Amino acid sequence: MTKIFAFFVLLVSFALTSCSKNVKNHAQKELVIETKPIEQAIPKIPIESLPNDLALMIFQDCNSIDITFYNSDKTLNLWDNNVKHVLTMIINEAPKTLDNNVVGHIMMLKDGNQLSFVEVSLKDNNNYVIYNIEDTKYYNLINAKGLEFFNRFLN
Repeated sequence: MTKIFAFFVLLVSFALTSCSKNVKNHAQKELVIETKPIEQAIPKIPIESLPNDLALMIFQDCNSIDITFYNSDKTLNLWDNNVKHVLTMIINEAPKTLDNNVVGHIMMLKDGNQLSFVEVSLKDNNNYVIYNIEDTKYYNLINAKGLEFFNRFLN
């Protein structure tokens, strides 16, 4: 009987040891799960065009503009009807992406007082202005005539 008992204990020990190794191996396999880097959600800056009421106010009130180009020695001052001509070169549509290739700025004035500070960004086929009004930025595309106009002063 002691031989059977010893054989039974040996068999149970072997089974427990074997199961223990399998459990450890299985647990290790579960721990070795391939992980992928977590993509952080980058908050998108809303690209909004200038609201119609502000655009209308600027169009009606602006009677002079000063344009400065950063990489050239050229500046331009326009007033009265010439101002309206430049304002029609900016369309009320926001760009799809922002390149922020700012080449100059436009000061829009009413009787010498600033209505808006507007940056001009030109890059490839993504040309737009950035209105800075009361700590809010609005983005509007520049049409083909506007691009031609600004490029004349950049070279």
